[in-house]
Parts: sequence; structure tokens; C-alpha cells
Amino acid sequence: SVAEGLRTLHQVDLLHLDLKPANIFVRKKGSKIETVIGDLGFLDEVNRRFTDFSYKPYLDKTNQPSLPLGTRHYRSPEQKDFFDIADVEVKVGSDVELVIKDPKFNDTIIEELDVVSFSQYKQDFEIAEVRTKKIGDNHSYFIRLDKGLQDEVGVVRPDKRTQVYFYKRQRHRTDLFGFGALIFELLTCGKSPERFYEAIRAYDTLEHDVESIMDLYQQISNFQSTEPGLVQIFAPFKLHESSSTYAPPEIVRLILKCMLYKANNRFFNPAGEEQQPGVTMRQVITELEDLYYSNSSRFEKLELVTQNSLYQTIPRSASASSQSATDFESDLKTLTQLKKQDFPKRLCQGIQKFEKLIGLIQTYAASEIAYFFELTPSNIIQDKAGLLGPRYTVYEDQSFYLEDVKKDSLYTKVNRGIGNPYVPTFLNFIRRPILLQGVRYNINRTPATLDCSTYQFSDISPYGSMVRENDWILVKTQGKSYLLAVNAVNSTPSDQDSWMLRLSIPVDDEEERKAYESVFKSKDGGEPIEAVFYKDLSPMQYYLNMLGIYIYHLFFVGLDGNTPDKPSLENALRSFGVDLIEKVKIATPGGLGVTRQPVQTMPKSPKKTSGGLFGRSKKVTPVQAPAPVTNPKETLMREIVLTLTWMYLKLVFVESQDSYYLEKETLEEMMISVRSSLRKLKDQVAQFVGCDVVELDQMSPKLAKKLPQLSGQFGVGTGSVSLSFNELMSELIHLSSGAERNYLKNIF
Repeated sequence: SVAEGLRTLHQVDLLHLDLKPANIFVRKKGSKIETVIGDLGFLDEVNRRFTDFSYKPYLDKTNQPSLPLGTRHYRSPEQKDFFDIADVEVKVGSDVELVIKDPKFNDTIIEELDVVSFSQYKQDFEIAEVRTKKIGDNHSYFIRLDKGLQDEVGVVRPDKRTQVYFYKRQRHRTDLFGFGALIFELLTCGKSPERFYEAIRAYDTLEHDVESIMDLYQQISNFQSTEPGLVQIFAPFKLHESSSTYAPPEIVRLILKCMLYKANNRFFNPAGEEQQPGVTMRQVITELEDLYYSNSSRFEKLELVTQNSLYQTIPRSASASSQSATDFESDLKTLTQLKKQDFPKRLCQGIQKFEKLIGLIQTYAASEIAYFFELTPSNIIQDKAGLLGPRYTVYEDQSFYLEDVKKDSLYTKVNRGIGNPYVPTFLNFIRRPILLQGVRYNINRTPATLDCSTYQFSDISPYGSMVRENDWILVKTQGKSYLLAVNAVNSTPSDQDSWMLRLSIPVDDEEERKAYESVFKSKDGGEPIEAVFYKDLSPMQYYLNMLGIYIYHLFFVGLDGNTPDKPSLENALRSFGVDLIEKVKIATPGGLGVTRQPVQTMPKSPKKTSGGLFGRSKKVTPVQAPAPVTNPKETLMREIVLTLTWMYLKLVFVESQDSYYLEKETLEEMMISVRSSLRKLKDQVAQFVGCDVVELDQMSPKLAKKLPQLSGQFGVGTGSVSLSFNELMSELIHLSSGAERNYLKNIF
């Protein structure tokens, strides 16, 4: 609506020149929201054809420069720095040309239709043309003055060096910058667009275009670059200061195209606007429409009052109480700050949170209400009844996901920051450059496939090869993108099967398949192909991984040396690649699903395969093991923490045959299996605290009074149960390979 309003003003040769949130008015009109531009007191006529030759465009009646409009914080560059002073060489021939070689003039935004004033002549002239020539790191500017206003020849004399003033006119570009500033402030919750432009101005040059600057933004937002200057420039686009989530690139691109002055591919074209007033805002409106009308768009135009929550006004007191009651992220932080002596309380409250997370996945994902949403704490909302829901959905349908893979934009839509503990490992490297070698078009298969004799990733990953069936390869050639599905992976090529990677064409349309074949059927093992690898974004794997991550954070982070980062033993195991993880065996804790055995009944003779990851003997010296657990409460607690660890391993190591993922077929079946494990855990916890499961579910007042007493029994001394997650994991993981086991043993 604001863009339409600006276009209307520009079409009748009027400018606003003071766009800011305070000048945008919103009201209810029927069932819809109506937004209009107000405060037109500074409305300025732009159609200055200067038929009155005595009119001076930038001098008022007293021959003093007119002051620019605009409000601090929202000012465009010409409203903040509305004039330049430079020493110029004046050349006079059929035209008057000013030559500027002053390096301080390099960042000027002076352009056609701006004004030059000669102090010695006390006259001003309109600029007809600005040309630049780069010499080394500097630019020389050649400025031709307009003919028609006055006869410059004869008035202006040649001069090797004279000082002139350049005045920047406030024009359509000023309102365009103001429109970008409005979007910027809405997106960043009050950050200064004026300061943002000053920060990014070094990149607003003739040598850059909007897309090259967007490449820099996506490198920062996807943690592919840590260049301090760029990190600082794009910091306003983070969800909040401590977040690793950045604003959608589509919106950032829109802001840049409005606010940049010199970079190529921006919206504004001075000549086009002069010939057809309002054409610039028409381009803006078209791009906005594309954002919410496109089939693959994740944006919506919310015109109805009932749809758009921005219109709903909430009293401050009500808002504050609602926030405190529904902030899942704050609740999680409070829980992780509990000390070890309060572990029974953390255990009971953590189980409640974990069960609600399972319910969230079953409600939205397993029932296919949404194809994929992020399960990060910042994206979880909690209503007053305690029910959880996603704040936003990344993909409502699988087709939108596949469209983004084909456009090579998936990695910009999901949070994959390595430093974010709530991002599963497979997302950290979901997109990687890959080199396909020995590519041959195999016509002996129906349908035909592309067989690669070998492949090599072009980047460095600590997790080795990750290619598996159902992953994706994106090949960009001849100006188009071709998406190929990983049909099979052959880790041991032979003379009969010399291929290592087999790719199929995932299209049903015959015409589209022919287009693929015309590109690839000539491949005969010659030149390697540079491509992009995408790990399949499996929602089932993602949600299972996230539940495992929440087990670690709800119950273990902050205790016995457990940091918020992923457990170091897990990272070390993954460094060997997916092949090793597939061979991981996850042992069931002794107290889960079988009759509990007292500690003293453990076998005295050690078995080579029963001592956990490092093959530890059960019969160890006092130096190698913690003091024996004799307190029945601590015996039970040890079974509880091992059960939690067992659930974690079955959730995060989805490649293992013992995982929930490979044990079941559908997400709903997997969630039922996780709930079954949780019920057994709740039985153990109920026995530990001395209550029934119903009391535990309801966190009854009686149970709340009992928890402080249990805290004292839990203990934090040398004889207490260890919560070191690396130790707990090592007891339940079994590897058949002695080499990797010995390597990890040396580390841990």
C-alpha cells in the first residue's frame, strides 16, 4: 500500500521526502487493513522544467541554498550530505565539461539533474551527464553541464583549477530510499537505516551490483565467512544479537535495491523516471507481488484484520504477562541453569518439556500439517495451556523444498550455523561443492542414469563423505540448473561396476526429460563436472535429531563439564564419516525393559565386547573408575541417566541400525516408539521420586514439596552419579573396528 501511494505521488510529479513510520497511518476499513501515507506538509513539486529561466533550482530568493528535508535516523544520503565541494578543471568547447580528479570525490552520489554552483559566477547549472574513468584505485569524473537553461558558453570560462559546489537534489530516489528504510526498520525492530547505509556505503560502488553484495550477505548468514567488516555490516539482519538466524535474503535484496545509489541492478534509473514518472515504484510493486504470488514463495499478503497480527493492539500489561507465560526459550534457559543438587527437579520438569516436544512433532509434522519447520527454541511458541507450536513454517509442501534445491537457495532458508548447538550435524554441511569425475551417460539402464567413476568434495568438512541415496546433485550449465537424484552409492567399485555414484533424472514430464538428456547424453567420461551437493532435507531425520539435542540440553548441559556445544565424543565419531556411524551398535541399559539387577551382581570376569566403546573391563582399579554406587537412589539414578543417554543415541545416530529411524517406517511410528521409551523412563523417575506416573505428569504440589528433599539425597560429591555425557555415551556405544576405538580411547 505504501508503494502504491508513492507511485501515485510520483505520477503527478510530487515527492514526499520524509518517509518514516510516524508518517504511515493504518486503519481498519471493513474487514481489511488500509495503509496510507500521511503528513504531506513538505510535499515538493518535482516537475521542474525551468520554463522560467530566472528560477534557480537550488537557490532560494535570497540566493542561499535551500535546506534538505528528512528526519534524522531515516535520512537519505542527499538529505544528510546534500552538497560536495571539489576543485575542478573547466574545459569549454561546444559544451562545458568539468574534470575532477580529487580522490575525496570517489564516493560522491552526484548524478544527472543535480546542480553545480560556481562561486565566482554566482550562478548555478544543471548537470546533463556524469561519466567516470577508473585510474588505479581512483576515479576521474567528467561532468557535462546542461544547455538550454542558460548559455554556459561565454558565461563559464576555461580554468585549470577552480572550486565549485555540487548540490544533490531531493528527487524520486529520496522517496525510494525512504521506502527501503521503512522495510529495514520494520525488519530490524528499530535499527537505523541511515547508519546501515553508512556501513554498507563502501560496497555501493560502480564495481559492485546488488547480487554480488547479496553473495556476501549469504556467505555471512550461512557462516561461510567471518570477515569482521561484513559481519558488522549485516549484524542488523540477525533475529537478535545472540541469534544465528538471519533475515530472508529476498527481503534483504529488496532493501538493497531501494537504498543503494551506485551499485548495478538497483531499482532507480534517473532517465527512466524522468521520462515516465512512477516507473521506479512500479518495479518495486512488481517485486513485492512476486514475493507473495510466486508458487514457491513463503510470504503472504495479509490484508484481512483477522490475518495480520501487526494490526492487533495488545495492552502492555497483557502482553507482558502473556510473554512470561508462553516463552519456551526462557523456560529452557531457566532449566539449564539448575545446579546438580537440583537435578531431580530438572529431571521432572525436563520430562514434561520433552513430552510436549514430541506432541508438537506429532501434531504438525507426523500429521503432515507442515512439511518442514525448524524446531529451534526461538521458533517454538507456547500458549497459556502449555501447548507448543512452530512460530513459522519453512516449507508447507515438499514441492516448495525441491524447487529451492533446484534454484540453489535451500541453504538460505534453513539455519545451518556450525556454532548453533540447536542445528543437527547434517544441516551444517547440507550444501557442499562437489566435483564429479568420469561421468558417463548409461543408456543400458531404464531409465538412463549418469554414472560417475568417482567424486570429490571441493571444500573441507570434519565429517568426511556424507553422500547417500536420495541426496541431490545440482548441475548448472548453459545458463540453466539441472537437478539429479542420487540413485545409488557404490563404496567399492569393481571392474564390473566401476561407478561410485549413480545419478537419476527425477522428472516425469517427457519434454523435461528430453531437455536433461540433450545436456547429459554426450557425457563419456571426459571433462569433470563442477556441481553442488545437497544432503536430503529429511524431516524425519531432522525431528529425531532435534529431540536428541533437546535431551542433552534439558537434562545434561551445565552439569559435570557438559557444554552447550555438541558432545565432543559425537563429533569425534562423526569425523570418521557415515560409514562408521552405520556400524555403531547402541547397547540397551541394564534397567530398561528387563528386570533390574543390583550393581553387585555384575559379572566379575570382563568380556571384550561388553565394556562400552573403549572396551573397558568391569573389573577396574579404583583410580580408573568412580567410587562404587551403593545408595539405592543413586543406583536408580544411574539407570535413569543411562536411559536418557540411550534415547539420545537412538535419536541422533539415525544411520545406526539400532536407531529409532531405521527401526520404524513412518514418523508417526517413530514418535510412538520414542513415547514408549519415555514411558519406561517415567516409570524409573516415578520410582526414584516415590510417586506414581500421574503425579509426575501433573507435577502435583505434593511432588513439588518432595523434590527439594530428594536433591539432598542425590549428592554432588565423589560418590555421586556422574553426568559426564562423554562417559555415559562411551558405556553404550560399541564399535567393531579396533583402530577407531583405540584412536578415540587415546583422545577421551
